[in-house]
Amino acid sequence: MTYPKKFFFSHFGISSQTSHHRLRRRPIMKTRTLLLILGLAALVQLSLGDLIVVKEVVITPKRVPAAGNIGSVNQSLNIRMVDAEVSIDVGPYPTSKSGPLSIEFIGLFHLENESEDALDVTVGFPVSNSEYSSFEFKSFEAKTGETVRTVFNRTSGYPRRIQHAHVSGPTAESHKDLPDAELIERDEIQLMGIQKIGDDNYQNLMVWKESFAPLQKKQIEVRYVLEIPLQKNIVLTKKARGSYKGIWPQEANNLPVEFLKTFPEGREFFFFDYFLVSGASWKGPIGKEKITLRLDKSWTDHKLHCSIEDALRTEKTGSEEYAAVYSYSFKELEPTENLYFALEKK
Repeated sequence: MTYPKKFFFSHFGISSQTSHHRLRRRPIMKTRTLLLILGLAALVQLSLGDLIVVKEVVITPKRVPAAGNIGSVNQSLNIRMVDAEVSIDVGPYPTSKSGPLSIEFIGLFHLENESEDALDVTVGFPVSNSEYSSFEFKSFEAKTGETVRTVFNRTSGYPRRIQHAHVSGPTAESHKDLPDAELIERDEIQLMGIQKIGDDNYQNLMVWKESFAPLQKKQIEVRYVLEIPLQKNIVLTKKARGSYKGIWPQEANNLPVEFLKTFPEGREFFFFDYFLVSGASWKGPIGKEKITLRLDKSWTDHKLHCSIEDALRTEKTGSEEYAAVYSYSFKELEPTENLYFALEKK
């Protein structure tokens, strides 16, 4: 983006000659000069949104979606999530002091078209509510039955920046074949680059196409691996300079301050979360869902924090394979809040 710094004005003067002809042209020259100044003033006014400003920003540890519910992107269709079964496997404790922690996600989502119509839907996995991300996937794939889907990473921002990068699956398909391709050409979506899953805004998604026959049921499987960084539980408020529409990069993916206040400040944690609310984008409540969180056996004597204290149920501790196994289940629910976790450094 180019920021206007200085405008150069050309000065049109009148010579010292004062012939009758010159005097008659003087008002015309003044009018032209005035119009030029007014035009440049209007240009400055239009460019004010791009001027660098100073803003007070709040910086916290960053969110990392170690799990999430798939959702319907930019569309509201007669498709219901019947049930979901999700597992989150937290890998071995890092051997190096600042090494990342590996997490593997497997999600099985059963969807049903409850209408008599054939429906095409852009399915999305939420990565971030801004175009900025604090991590990278090591792998990501989606399939329906045995059919591997073509997955794109869709990032967007102001003004009119919508990009698609191929992530996995067959390369023959194009992002222009996605069912919501025409919808994202609308002015409000193109201008701000905001994508909708239900009532929530996102600017960073994994997306792919699903087609449903009338009354058809499907199982969609999502698998991925990511590495999450060790972060210190510190909340900072500082002044920053920039020119950004929407979320500033310093505040992108911030963890809720209310959650961070529930455990010791200054200590180091592996933070990760579960995008639950994206599942509310389907028709009606989710029939049932079970989330299983398993910690590698190297996490013995660990300390796990959760944003909903009574959400997790301990299923197993101290087995030969895992240090602990937790679960969270619900039925007939439209999620209204996400789950946030903090695994304290040993």
